[in-house]
Amino acid sequence: MTDHKGAALLRAAPGSAAARAVLPVPPALREEEARERAAREERAKELEDAGVNLEQVPAAEIDAGAGPVYDAFTRWLKTLARYEKSEKPEVRARKGQFEQLHERVSDWRLAEAKAARMAPSNVMAEHVVLKVCYTAGTNTAGPVTAEGLKAIGLRGSDGACATLIRVIGGWCEEFGLGHASPAALAASAGSDGGGGAGGGAAAAAMAFGEADCPFRPAAPWAHAVYKPNKKTGKAAWESSWERFQSGEHMMAIAASPASGKPIQVATVLGHVLDALTQGRPVHLRRLVEQAGTGVPSQAEWVQMEDEIPASAVDDPKGRPGGEMARPFVGDAIVDTEYASRTPEQAAVLGAWFTRMKWFFALRRAGYEPSFEHGGDGSGAGGGAAKRLCTAQRE
Repeated sequence: MTDHKGAALLRAAPGSAAARAVLPVPPALREEEARERAAREERAKELEDAGVNLEQVPAAEIDAGAGPVYDAFTRWLKTLARYEKSEKPEVRARKGQFEQLHERVSDWRLAEAKAARMAPSNVMAEHVVLKVCYTAGTNTAGPVTAEGLKAIGLRGSDGACATLIRVIGGWCEEFGLGHASPAALAASAGSDGGGGAGGGAAAAAMAFGEADCPFRPAAPWAHAVYKPNKKTGKAAWESSWERFQSGEHMMAIAASPASGKPIQVATVLGHVLDALTQGRPVHLRRLVEQAGTGVPSQAEWVQMEDEIPASAVDDPKGRPGGEMARPFVGDAIVDTEYASRTPEQAAVLGAWFTRMKWFFALRRAGYEPSFEHGGDGSGAGGGAAKRLCTAQRE
């Protein structure tokens, strides 16, 4: 600013137009704004090229590159792209299969909208449709439930919800995806060596006491290490555990986690089990009700007690692995290279990994399980959990 302009500025009356000094915008700021505009335009173009109606995505979320709607669309598109690029034919086929699921859920939404004489988006917004499809399609923990769908964002009658569950269930059964994969293979998980006893022992389910009563370990596992994130101040598992303990459904947590990027229900299950080993209280009965398959039966628990050494459970680096699963799934599956395993072999191994995940977490938390025949996990088993509830009531 020249001297005579500066003198005039000083003489001007405060608040007047002459008293304002207009400074040039720094080049670095202009460059940063240009980069942000270019990134925003690229994000919008990617969505448009994929067939997304930009009116369905809030402009502020496109600007930020994050948000519940934007994240739902981008996670869906990335999932389809990942399937399409896979070297495995059965994985590449999932792109078309997931697109079929989206079409079927969209058809359900349209039918419900016509019956109720409302816009389809009022029945279920498009980004919620994508959340439902992604969560149901990748959820191997258990069947989709009405509670889970409503937690994600379904607005509709109980009848509409039941119809949608049948639509999703039919798709899972047809393609052997979602909950159908481990559910269909659970009975034959050990057909190739050590797969679990049949009959009465196999039918004995783990019992977890009262639904509103959490199990609190006496102390964290001796080797548990709490590692909070520098930005959030919380461990990776902590937000999922807090939301689950507060009553949120696992499907809702998976659809809208703290990071904003949808995750799998199995990941939420892992987070809650991690919390257990950290000495945090967990509503185990509600957890197993929402997790569905994967909780060890009495026969499977006894097998793991016999085959998994206590030293592996006590080892800070000990975790379910291929060699550890050998007694349960057999040599043929373990000795087959990862890339060469059939979907059936991968599902069998994955089902046992889930059982071992439960086994490790409960053992490290000091939980002594009890079992009941023909039960749903709601009996008076789980002695430690029962004792805690009794103490709380007193």
